[in-house]
Order: sequence, then C-alpha cells, then structure tokens
Amino acid sequence: RARTALVRTVRTLLRGTGLDIRELASAVVISMPGHPDQGRIHITYSGGEVSLRRCSWHYLGYLEGYGSIDPEAEPSLTTDNIIGALTRPDDEPL
Repeated sequence: RARTALVRTVRTLLRGTGLDIRELASAVVISMPGHPDQGRIHITYSGGEVSLRRCSWHYLGYLEGYGSIDPEAEPSLTTDNIIGALTRPDDEPL
C-alpha cells in the first residue's frame, strides 16, 4: 500500500517532465532518457529516502608507452599511477 502511494505521488509530481520512472524491487528509479550521465534518482519504498547515483569519468592521460612522443606532452601514466588512483582514500584528489 505504501509502495503504491509513493509511486502514484512520484508519477503525479513528475507528469509531463519527460523523465523515465521505473519501479524496481525496493525503490522507484527516475532518470532522463538519453542522458545517462545525469544519473538516476532512487526513492525507497520503505521510507521515501532519496539518493542520486551518478557515474563520473576522469580523464587521466595515456598509458606509459602510448600517446605522444613529444617531450612537451603530458606525462604518461604508470602502473603505480593506476594503482594509486584505485586505492586512494575517497577524499583525496586524483
């Protein structure tokens, strides 16, 4: 019953916006069709908690041995750079 009410409320509030609304097992998921980079909003059925899930990309450069041979070009990435990027704390910048 709470699930039905939540879905009805979300659909009413977002009617005419062009957003895609899907019902999953534990949440309503809202997204912008054709724009996955904007992420997805998840609203739980149990408590109405709202979360944004977004994937972000960060360009790091070329792998060592690839890219430009120009000495003025950006430095290449080593395996240490890759390991560091994947194992650094979340609050530490790339």
